Amino acid sequence: MAAAAAAARTAALTAATARRASTAPSTPKPPTIIAPSAVIANHALLTGTHRVSVAAGAVLHPYCRVESVVGAVEIGEGSVVGERVGLGVKAAGDYTGGIKNDGDIKTILGANVTLEAGAVVEAGAVVGEGSVVEAAARVGAGARVGRYCRIAPLGVVGPGETVGDFVVVFVGGRRGDGMAARGEGRERRRGHERGVEVVRGLVPNQAAKWMG
Repeated sequence: MAAAAAAARTAALTAATARRASTAPSTPKPPTIIAPSAVIANHALLTGTHRVSVAAGAVLHPYCRVESVVGAVEIGEGSVVGERVGLGVKAAGDYTGGIKNDGDIKTILGANVTLEAGAVVEAGAVVGEGSVVEAAARVGAGARVGRYCRIAPLGVVGPGETVGDFVVVFVGGRRGDGMAARGEGRERRRGHERGVEVVRGLVPNQAAKWMG
C-alpha cells in the first residue's frame, strides 16, 4: 500500500510539472538579419522582440544569450560572442543609464569585438571595433566603449559611462592608457581574423534555425 501511494504521488507530481511546462511562456524568437557566413552554435539563444543582426564572419558560442527585449542588437563583422555571455540584457539593479524600453535603443558590437566567457554587455551599450571584454567583465546599460579597448576580467564600465579609444579598464574602475595598441590595429585585426577562422572550423553552425 505504501509503495502504491508513493507511486501515485510521484505520478501526480510528474503530471503537475508537465502542466506547468506546457503553460510556461515560450521564449520569443526575434526578427533577424544573419549573414550567410555567420556561425551560431547549438544552444546559443536569441530572444526578444526587436531585430538581431549578425554580420559576416561573426561567431556566437554555445550558451550565450542575445536579448533584444529593450531594443535591437547589432553584432559586427567578425565579432565573437563567447560562452555564457549576456548581450543586450536588461540592466542589473535599478539604474539603467537613461535606457528606456521604447524600442529605439540599440546594443552594438563593432567589427572584430570579442566578448569572452561570462561577459555581460547590457542593453544600449556600444563596444567599438577591435575591443575585448574579458571573462566575467561587464559593460553597463548605455555605456560607450571606444576602439581597441580592453575591459579586464571582472572589470566594470558603469551604466552611461564613456571609455575612449585604446583604454584598459581594470578591476575597481582604474583605467590605463593602452598606448601600446596604437598603430597595431592592423596586426591585431589580422590576428583576430585568424583566430575567428579557427573557431569557425570548430563550432558546428546552427544559424539556419534563426534565419527568417
